[in-house]
Amino acid sequence: MSKNIYSFKSKDLPGTILLDSSYILNLTARLTGCPSSNISECEYFAISLRQNNCEIYITDWVIQEVLQRITGINIKQAFENIIPKRQRELDRIIKGRPIKPIDYYKVYPDIMTDIYPKLEKIYNKLISLSRYRKLEESSFEIRRMVLHLIKTNQMLPPDAYIIATALVNKKEAIATCDKDFKRVSSQIKIYLPNNMI
Repeated sequence: MSKNIYSFKSKDLPGTILLDSSYILNLTARLTGCPSSNISECEYFAISLRQNNCEIYITDWVIQEVLQRITGINIKQAFENIIPKRQRELDRIIKGRPIKPIDYYKVYPDIMTDIYPKLEKIYNKLISLSRYRKLEESSFEIRRMVLHLIKTNQMLPPDAYIIATALVNKKEAIATCDKDFKRVSSQIKIYLPNNMI
């Protein structure tokens, strides 16, 4: 195990950290209804970071990814209550293929009115957690590093983007609930739930 992999319960906390979408989805699971097995550890870690005055950063990419995932989950849940009334419209749109969250939205766009309060709570929580600290997120250096991380560490593009953003902005660590980040622990500190170490 790399010396740069830490538990959310570690006493060795970073001075600066980026939060990954998997961490945020677990952290906000009580608000969103998203399934999570690491809520308590994520909440504990967030409190520890705040108490130790750690500078917390969340990229715009991560905020968009979190809001998109939460929207998809909640659209599906909300639509289950009205499917019988709109089933023919839904069948016309999907034409036999698997249903996607956007399909529910196309049949019933007013569903966003129902989901909006939850999205607003999550968005405000993310902004207050990071205190809206800005990062360089779109430089040529970051784009080049993303491609390098995808090629050399077999990272998914969103994960490579977060890592590259952290490295270019000289941030110390990343909090995640995605064990794929262990692949880059030689380059940056990675904080994970105990069950993923």
